[in-house]
Amino acid sequence: MNKIYDKAFKVGFLFNILLFVFFNFLSYLAACEKYRESLNRVVGVSSPSYGFPNWGFPFGWDEIYLNSIVSMYARGGAVNFLIIVFCSFVFGFLFKFAWSKILSRRMEIK
Repeated sequence: MNKIYDKAFKVGFLFNILLFVFFNFLSYLAACEKYRESLNRVVGVSSPSYGFPNWGFPFGWDEIYLNSIVSMYARGGAVNFLIIVFCSFVFGFLFKFAWSKILSRRMEIK
């Protein structure tokens, strides 16, 4: 089991998680800016507030409609979590493959 999940795999796995966290953070900052703009904008007599804008990567927190029983925020979050885990495994194996190719070129041929 340790051979499958070696150091290169773990680095790729962690790299992908950090990448998704970074993209979600950027999405959150963009939603914060959009919310601030909507609060400062005066339209006609009153400015309706629709709440905080949708944010999330790759899906917004309420863009996925799985079931009416599931709460609005859990829908996108659950799907995002599954995508992040799947992509992390893919990145982990890609890093492992690339690292093995790099190491095989560095070994001396006898």
